[in-house]
Amino acid sequence: MTPYGAGRFPSTGNGDRRPFSSALTLIEHERQRLARDLHDGPVQLLTNLSMRLSMMNRLLTVDPELASEEWARMNERLREAINLLRQVLYDLQPIVLDEAGLAGGVDMLVRRWTEETGIACTLTWTIPEALWPLSADDKIGVFRILQEALANIHKHAQATQVTLTAELTSEALIITLRDNGRGFDPSAMHPGHYGLSTMAQRAALVGATWLLETSPGAGTVCRLRWERPTL
Repeated sequence: MTPYGAGRFPSTGNGDRRPFSSALTLIEHERQRLARDLHDGPVQLLTNLSMRLSMMNRLLTVDPELASEEWARMNERLREAINLLRQVLYDLQPIVLDEAGLAGGVDMLVRRWTEETGIACTLTWTIPEALWPLSADDKIGVFRILQEALANIHKHAQATQVTLTAELTSEALIITLRDNGRGFDPSAMHPGHYGLSTMAQRAALVGATWLLETSPGAGTVCRLRWERPTL
């Protein structure tokens, strides 16, 4: 097993285990990601709609039937832009965690991811919500880690089957994400690889150890682990 960013960052000395510099790094990464998501998605769609709207008056005069067809296409693009903006808002603040708890939120995340990617994912979550020793912010952190890990599987793993489990053992609380994809050589990855380093930092911020087990052709296993004494 290859530990990636394993262990917690040292205490700041005031009882807060969240290192200030790592938090700032994550904030900057989130800003960059948000800017990319907005620019590549709804901003481009709305810019295109603005250009097409500017031609509608002339088109209505020249060819009303074609204008009607164009209007229908523009409405479809507008709905697409609205859906993209909703996705951005969902990513920024997953209110589902407030409504359904961490288990319910992860269940919805997995269902949505499976629908969007077509990759089968089996979820087994046996830990009652009351046993999670996490604050609301920490639950968002766990949710973000799983979002990033699933996104990486979709982008890179070429997997057809994924399993996500959460279990409480005599030693630890463990979340495991496993895929049957192509795997990779962790030693060949750049130390500052955005996705992996972000997940490791987030894990440390929620008091967990982040472990990665993979090799070329053997799939990938990611684990979040909280030692039992900290529960």
